[in-house]
Parts: sequence; structure tokens; C-alpha cells
Amino acid sequence: MLVSPDEAGARMRRILSAALWLAMTAPATADPQSQAPALEPRPDLPVEDVVTNPQWTKLPDADELAEYYPMLPRLLGLPGKARIGCEVTEAGTLSNCVAMSEIPAGFGFAYAALQMSAHFQMTPRTVDGKPVGGARVFIPIRFNPPQSPASAPATAPEGPEPSAETLALARRLAAATLDDAGSGIVKASLVGARNDVASNGLTPEARLAFDALDQAFTATAPARIERRAQSLARTTSVTDLKAMVAFMESPAGQHWTARSVEMRRTELQNMAELLEAVETDARQRLCRQIACADAPAKATSKTSP
Repeated sequence: MLVSPDEAGARMRRILSAALWLAMTAPATADPQSQAPALEPRPDLPVEDVVTNPQWTKLPDADELAEYYPMLPRLLGLPGKARIGCEVTEAGTLSNCVAMSEIPAGFGFAYAALQMSAHFQMTPRTVDGKPVGGARVFIPIRFNPPQSPASAPATAPEGPEPSAETLALARRLAAATLDDAGSGIVKASLVGARNDVASNGLTPEARLAFDALDQAFTATAPARIERRAQSLARTTSVTDLKAMVAFMESPAGQHWTARSVEMRRTELQNMAELLEAVETDARQRLCRQIACADAPAKATSKTSP
């Protein structure tokens, strides 16, 4: 099945955003495997102490489901499900929750379900007309990835039809600069995400997922080269193409290419720090002019008036 450049771009934006989130937040993320203990058998638990038809008064909304969706499955568009068991308090909230199962295993679905348990509340059972706690409820939770936005039809590159010589040079340049620009950012994000997740312990399933991402991204190389070549051939003169190809195929150009992924990784980190500083400064500027929930801290930006 052919995928239009716009549709491929939408999918790549989803990969980039999720990979960038992983790359920047994974070191502070708890290991899902260590947070999801298995439920111990309870043969002594009376059947009447298990809630089989809970009357929910509060359930997670769509935003909360999206918030807790494990990021690696989100990156892959991978659905999953988990089942947790919890005790019901006299207020109808859940406590002492434990994970019973998750499919597929090793991607954090059980951990996400446990985190979401705080957003459930039900009508507690009553004894002599008074609410009592202690019953247990079992909750299945299904995770469905967000759908990619509809893509516009593919459009042909703008500009006159290039000559065979121009297109050949453009293909050489596109191949030599394959990891530059957007492709380099995506690749750097995936490499950084894998390294950061691995620092907390990479499950066998997560390792397989990153391998699949690497293989899938590598498989797009011919299409990425051709698409970029078609654009370069229509916007760059033969003289300029020859000069750029000569540099990129030289030892200096090859050295630049070899370092490009790590350079992009550093650029992403710098960008994240810059965006955080801009967000903080903008919030402080705004809260000096309107009533905010919290008093703004003193601005530290040198650019503040």
C-alpha cells in the first residue's frame, strides 16, 4: 500500500513527538516491572466480598486515559489491556491495588492501570444502611492508541522536470545527507530514547520494540532519499549540486555525517531546556499582569524588562 508523503509526515510527527518525550523524560520514569506486583491468590475471600457489578460514580476521562498511556506503545500505535484488583474503601475509592495481568507484557500497561486507579470511584457496599469498606473489585482497562489525523492527498514536487544529470546528483546528495534535517532529528530521538529507557532497565519486549522501530525507520531510507532528491533537483542548480556532493562525499563531509546523529541529540536537549525556560518566563510575565492561582516567582530571564 502506497503512503502519501503527507500521511508519512503525519506518522513521522507522531513518532518524533513521542520519541522526543521519551528521550527527555525516561530517566525519571519508574520501572513499570517493579511497580506491578502480581495479585496473590485469596481462596479465603468470600464470593460476596467481590464486587461483580460495580456502580461507578467516577471513571477516568479521555484526557486521563491519554495521560497514562505508556509512551513506547503510543510510539508504536500499539493497543493493550490490563486487569487490576483493588480493595474498595467505605468512601468508594480504590486502595491496595495490584496488577493481575497485562497484554502485551513488558510495556507498562499494568503499571499505567495501577496509576489510573486513583481516578475510579464507586458506590460502596452497605451494612445496616452504612457504607463499609473491604470488598474487592476487579477492573479490566483497555488502551487504544490515538488515531493519526487524516492526511491530505500527496502532491508532486514543485518546479520544472529535472534533467537526468541533475537528478543523479540530487540523489547522491540526498543519500549523503540522509541523516540531516528532519530525518536526523527522528533518528537522534530514537537513539536517545532507547539509551535513556535502557538506563532504567530495558525489558525484552521493549528491546524488541526498539529493534522494530530501528528496522522500520531504516526501511524508509530509499523513499526518503528519492523524495528529497526530487525536491533538490528542482530547486538547486547543477553547479551547486556538484559542489555540495563533492563536499559531502569528501572525508570532511563524511566526518560531519558520522557525527550528525549525536549532534542532533545535543540539539534536542538544548531545545528542551530552551523551551522550558521560555515557558517559565512567559508564565511569569503573564502572571504579573493577571491574577494567577500561584504567585509568580521572580523572573530570572535577562531579557525581562
